[in-house]
Amino acid sequence: MNKKLKTTIILISIFLVIIAINLFFVRIFLQKESLIEIIPRITGDERLDGIIFDNTNRLREMFGLSVLNEDSLINLVHIIKKKNGYEISCQLGPAYERANLNKFYPGEIVSMGQIKDCTIETAKVIDEAINSPEKDCRVPMEITGVFSSLSDYYLVTLDIKEHEITQEWLDKVSGQKCFEPLQDLMGENIAIEFITAIIDLKNNKIFY
Repeated sequence: MNKKLKTTIILISIFLVIIAINLFFVRIFLQKESLIEIIPRITGDERLDGIIFDNTNRLREMFGLSVLNEDSLINLVHIIKKKNGYEISCQLGPAYERANLNKFYPGEIVSMGQIKDCTIETAKVIDEAINSPEKDCRVPMEITGVFSSLSDYYLVTLDIKEHEITQEWLDKVSGQKCFEPLQDLMGENIAIEFITAIIDLKNNKIFY
């Protein structure tokens, strides 16, 4: 191999290494940029607990002093709605795995208040569901069509008790739209008793 060819190969190798290094750092940068809005950052919020329990004795009696520290938490999702999109952060609780609410509607990003991923798409789905004029089983609420003005709120889903799906339970929920999938889940252990709630941070109110 002549000297000129060897020099050319060395230069090409150096050039390719530089390109590879640059691509590596560009990829890291883009990943960080895309994750800025969705990295879970809820670690505890006394104000949130205050809003929940100042508005209803029912939840205080069920879950004690703090939703965030109790075994009942399935997931907590904080959504901020802006003109150019959404911000979202999430916390999965101890009841996330055992609640199995995702088995109701496994093809959906959100099922009965249980999320699959903490993404911008999840925020869109939740916002769409709670603003539906009719009950939406992705986020089943007794109150519908009154959340369009919310721009900073939490979705919290709490597990009260799990049960094995039996014919007795199917009879109890017969005719209830969101529980229709249980017909195909006989024998599964699922949180039949649970709460999904929207907490309005601006007005310190809770809806469920």
